[in-house]
Amino acid sequence: MNELYQGRLPHAHALLALAELQQAKATLSKLPPACVVWDIENRQSKPPWGDNIASQITSLGNYFVSSTGGDVFQILEEALAASAEEKQDAVLQ
Repeated sequence: MNELYQGRLPHAHALLALAELQQAKATLSKLPPACVVWDIENRQSKPPWGDNIASQITSLGNYFVSSTGGDVFQILEEALAASAEEKQDAVLQ
């Protein structure tokens, strides 16, 4: 995943990144939404919406959504699987 953070993940590494992503999601799924870290420098800081979150958010594993409301983990999982299958590098734009 570190390569993806730099903007490009070679397709040869996509399945390893997918496994790492799934492990991160599984770990975060064990934590309640109240454990979200909004500001790493101020761990007591809360998101602007506080605890007013949708009822379907049950853990940090499904807390993060895109600007269009899509589950960020699902979007990344689909992109990494497509990268491996199509043998195309994953590129952040």
